[in-house]
Amino acid sequence: MPQFLLERFSGPGGKLLVHKYMADRQFTSNVTDVGHRNHGHTLYWPGKEPDHVSLESAMASIEGEAATAISELSVSRRREVPAELREPLAWLMALQYQRSRFLMHMIGNEVAATDSSDGWSAEQLQTSFLSLIRMHVLSPWNIRNDPYERPKDRWNPVVAFLLAGDSYWSCYRPPSTS
Repeated sequence: MPQFLLERFSGPGGKLLVHKYMADRQFTSNVTDVGHRNHGHTLYWPGKEPDHVSLESAMASIEGEAATAISELSVSRRREVPAELREPLAWLMALQYQRSRFLMHMIGNEVAATDSSDGWSAEQLQTSFLSLIRMHVLSPWNIRNDPYERPKDRWNPVVAFLLAGDSYWSCYRPPSTS
């Protein structure tokens, strides 16, 4: 979970009240200490040192534009999301979906159950899943405005669905507590 999103739910000093999923407990934590897995975006290639950086830096571009869009929405206090802010938000949603730990867990269990993994390690499975992010989210994001690239190479199904003409985008604005 990007820290810029978690910060929007934090209290003074960047503190969050964390409810442990499927457990009957809660605790207070810092934004920087939750919502991520250490080395969760590390790529492990045979014969090479683990790559902790390339995926993180590539995702930072999407997250940065989405953070700017969210900040603009926050300041404007509009309910409807303007068309020019939808694209970075749609790409962030596509990224969040593709890197979902739940999705990775479910696919990993399915692969293990079919015995088609040939004994892959957790690191090999992670690299395989993360390569899909590079192929289906990061590469299309990087070439989305390049008219010389093939349309199918600039396409992401989540983004296409979210930006379809019949979608209505609005911001949830809870009533003020003050």
